[in-house]
Amino acid sequence: MARNRTGKPASLAAILQERFSSLGWEKKLREMEIFKQWEEAVGPQIARRARPAYVRNKRLTIVVDSPAWAQQLSLLRSELLRKFELLLGEGVIDDIYLTSGKLESPPPREEAPPEEVGEADSTLLQAIDEEASRIADDEVREAFRRTLLASTRRKKPPR
Repeated sequence: MARNRTGKPASLAAILQERFSSLGWEKKLREMEIFKQWEEAVGPQIARRARPAYVRNKRLTIVVDSPAWAQQLSLLRSELLRKFELLLGEGVIDDIYLTSGKLESPPPREEAPPEEVGEADSTLLQAIDEEASRIADDEVREAFRRTLLASTRRKKPPR
């Protein structure tokens, strides 16, 4: 079992963060934030006409639905890069490549209905939230939280 400097068992958050860092995944997770926050970064009008495809070597490839929109976004290149820097941090995306193509439909937003929580369940939810709060990365934290919540609904521990 991994232990921290005080000799106590290390939290899962600390272990995951250390592992992601050692594998170089922190950078990749920061790059992938653009997919999660695309509409926030570019606004709804552009988001309807353009989608991020992938990031390679700090270069974001964006698929647009027409050459006219590719031209329009090329004129906004420096403004978009500034927005991406504010959103993702410096040096995550340094360039943009625009290409025309068919846009994939955006994934449907899942809005889970609020569940009624009993007293015992609220203690468990509080413990899960407390442990998850130690994870710095928003996406990893939410995935960790959802995994633990799903395992409690199945009444089986995660493997």
